[in-house]
Amino acid sequence: MCAAAYFHGLEMWLKEVREYLNEVKTSNGTAAFLDVCGQAHARNLGCGTNYHFTVQEPDLLTPLLTQYSTRFVGNIFSPTDLLDSLSQIIGDGHQLSLVTFFPVAGLQPYTPHRKDKVMTNVVYQKLFCQLELLVEMLRPGGYIFLERPFPLCPFDTTDFFHSKKPTKYTSHKWIKVAAKKLNCNLRVMRTIRGNVWLLKKL
Repeated sequence: MCAAAYFHGLEMWLKEVREYLNEVKTSNGTAAFLDVCGQAHARNLGCGTNYHFTVQEPDLLTPLLTQYSTRFVGNIFSPTDLLDSLSQIIGDGHQLSLVTFFPVAGLQPYTPHRKDKVMTNVVYQKLFCQLELLVEMLRPGGYIFLERPFPLCPFDTTDFFHSKKPTKYTSHKWIKVAAKKLNCNLRVMRTIRGNVWLLKKL
């Protein structure tokens, strides 16, 4: 699967990201891509080096999915799994130009609940720490494309049924705070999948 599919309906974002990746490729020889909680590659976007970090153990489809990518398996909430993977990318001599976070499965057990505010805060703090690691690995001007990590999150479901604007969603408020702390430009769009965000490292 090509990462361009994540940008379906977001042609302006896709055009901007593709142009940046081509610039990196021209000046550096290659652009590096990481798909977190997914198994996509970005070869068609101009990335000659592709990685994916997944919670899914290898299966019969793994050889097909990894023919263009280096595969890491781990827990996104582990304090070391993602860090170890990023360390290997550094060891390969690469700095990331594009990161996508498009979880399909595996994070449901961590879905926040309104009745447990302490657990909710812990979950989002752990995600912030991982996002901080990813931003540190980005080239200046690099992008992180985020979908909401918990499709069944009660906060977003309630906001949806109250017809709130994308910038008023509970999840957006958290990401907005994170982007400011990490010195990133932030944009949000509503799609048929829900809200999606594009961070650009300043």
